[in-house]
Amino acid sequence: MTEQANSRLLRTLKPVLKGLSILGLVSGETQLRIPIVDLKNMGKDWFRRQEIVNEVRAAAETWGIFQVANHGTPPSVLEEMGAGARRFHEQATEAKREFYTRDPSRPVRYSSNFDLFRAPAANWRDTMFCIMAPTPPRLEKLPLACR
Repeated sequence: MTEQANSRLLRTLKPVLKGLSILGLVSGETQLRIPIVDLKNMGKDWFRRQEIVNEVRAAAETWGIFQVANHGTPPSVLEEMGAGARRFHEQATEAKREFYTRDPSRPVRYSSNFDLFRAPAANWRDTMFCIMAPTPPRLEKLPLACR
């Protein structure tokens, strides 16, 4: 992971860690290390593939989050995805309104507090969700800021 990517990840997780600290689940001195799942040689070796599946399962069950290394996605694509997400969320409410829905059948949706009616406490989160597999939405169905 580059220093820039690591810094970005830590900035993203800072509010989560603060919340865990407030709840008394971690102390300010706790050193957390997010699991890294390395996909190297996944497609070449069946045994390695099984190891990776087990690593993903363990990280998801234990942490609920993990970082993926050697996934083959060029850094420029990752940067543009992040930039598109920022552009979308920085828009005025009117521009995002057409994507606001709780309908799970829509491949592109924007919502706030996706677990509002299930969680014991409200936790404000704006989320732009896009189902890309097995069939990605047509380009014109994506928000303009994300194209």
